Amino acid sequence: MVLLLAACSRTQRKPPEPPPAPRVELMDHSANDASGELADLLAEFRAGADEARDVEIIYQLGYNGSLGARQTLADWYRLTASQRLKLEILTAISTVETEDIAPLDETLRSALAADQPAEIRDGAIDALRGLDTPATVPLWRSLLTSPSPEVREEAQTMIENFEGR
Repeated sequence: MVLLLAACSRTQRKPPEPPPAPRVELMDHSANDASGELADLLAEFRAGADEARDVEIIYQLGYNGSLGARQTLADWYRLTASQRLKLEILTAISTVETEDIAPLDETLRSALAADQPAEIRDGAIDALRGLDTPATVPLWRSLLTSPSPEVREEAQTMIENFEGR
């Protein structure tokens, strides 16, 4: 009887909750931000663990647009495992107003890779549209071999538009 009660009490226990996903460690690129806003955003990011606030910070980085903010977005994309945050980062990249996309090049190439989920690739294409700079031509060229005829056609059109400027 005692064994039966002990066995029943063991089966009713809840399994332990998995630990929360570790926070990414973002490098401090605030030396590349004249406004000083980046240092404040990084401090706020490091102080919390709220994904909703992380998304707000991601968009503030996109609107900031400084070299440091672009470097931080690129780091965050590379380090996060969250597909949702990756998509938010790609959307924020589309808001950046700059001709210098070098800090974002690796991020966009990674997101455009054939092994990425379609949603991530589509987000990267949206980011390219939003950047609207001739500096994106090499990235558009990489899409000329896409299996999607719509993507190939858009890539060709964008290349022609930029080269015609």
